Amino acid sequence: MNAKTRALNAMEGLAVDRVPVMLYRHFPEQDADNSVGAYIKWARESKVDMLLLQCDGNDGCPIENVSGTIEDFKHLHPIKRTHPFIAQQVDRAKRVSEALSDEVAVFGLLYTAFNNVRKSMRLDFNGMDMLSAWRNHRQIVEDAIAFARDCNDMLLDAYKEETALDGVMLSFRRNHKTFQFDEEEFRREMLPLDRQLLQHANENFAHNIMHICGDLGENDLTLWNDLPYQTVNWDMHVEKIDTFEKARAFFKPGTTLMGGFDHRPGTLLYTGSKEEIQRQTKAFLESAGQQNLILSSDCSIHYSLPSEHIHWVIEACESYAAAR
Repeated sequence: MNAKTRALNAMEGLAVDRVPVMLYRHFPEQDADNSVGAYIKWARESKVDMLLLQCDGNDGCPIENVSGTIEDFKHLHPIKRTHPFIAQQVDRAKRVSEALSDEVAVFGLLYTAFNNVRKSMRLDFNGMDMLSAWRNHRQIVEDAIAFARDCNDMLLDAYKEETALDGVMLSFRRNHKTFQFDEEEFRREMLPLDRQLLQHANENFAHNIMHICGDLGENDLTLWNDLPYQTVNWDMHVEKIDTFEKARAFFKPGTTLMGGFDHRPGTLLYTGSKEEIQRQTKAFLESAGQQNLILSSDCSIHYSLPSEHIHWVIEACESYAAAR
C-alpha cells in the first residue's frame, strides 16, 4: 500500500497496512521557486504519508497600498485568480501535488476569513486589536471579512480546478484575548463562517481536515462538533480532550482522529531517544487503534525537528502493524 492510499483510506475509515503519519511544517523563507522544491524535498526526506502546503508568503488578506490604519479596509476590491495572492498559492499546490501525485497525499491550508482579517491587522496594522476594531468599526470589518471569504472561495475553486490536491486543511480557533468573543456572539457571527468554509471544501474535495488550533490557548471544542467534518486535528496538550480515548467519545462516530505528539520544541518528539519516541508511538496506537487514525502533532512542527525522528514514528507504526 503506498502512502497516498494509506492516508486516504485512513480518512475514510478503510483498512490500512499501518497507521499513516502526517507531521507538517512551515517554510517561512520564500525562495525564487515558491518553495516548491523545498516541499518536495522535505516530503521525500521525512517519508510522511501526507503533506500540508502552508500559506507562507500569503498570510492575511491581499491588501495593497497599506497605510496601517482601519481605513485601508475601505478600499478592498474583488481580485481575480491572476492576483499573486491566489496565483502563488495555486502555483505551489499545482506543482507540488503533481510531482508527488503517485507518492503522498497533498493538502492545501486555508484560514477562516475572520482569521485572515485578524492576521492583516497584526502584520500590516502594527498589532491592531481585532476585537476593538470589530466593536468600533463594525461595518468596515464586516466588509473586510466578506472580501476575505470571497478570496477563500476563489482559492478553493482554483485548487479544485487547477491542481492535483487531495483536499484541504481548514484552521479554526476561538482562543485569543484579542478576539475573544463571548460564546453567543461567536456562534452568531463567526461560526457560520467556519461552517460555510468547511461546506465549500466538502463540495470540492472528498478528503478534508478540520484543524482546531490550540497554539494560542484552549478552545471550546463543542463549538465545532456539529460541523460536517471527516478528519479532525486538535491540540491534545492544551484542550480538555487530551487523550485518544476521550476523543473517540467526544467527536462524532466514524471521525478520523489526527494528532498525538506535542509540536512544541523541547518536547518528546524533539528531545526523546528512538526508544522513547517509539514507546510513545505504540502507546498512542494501543489507545486509539489502527482504524480512523493518523498520527500527527497538535500543530506545525518546528523546522529543527530531524527527519530521523519522524522515521522512528513510522517504523514504530510498521512494527506495531506487523505484530498484529
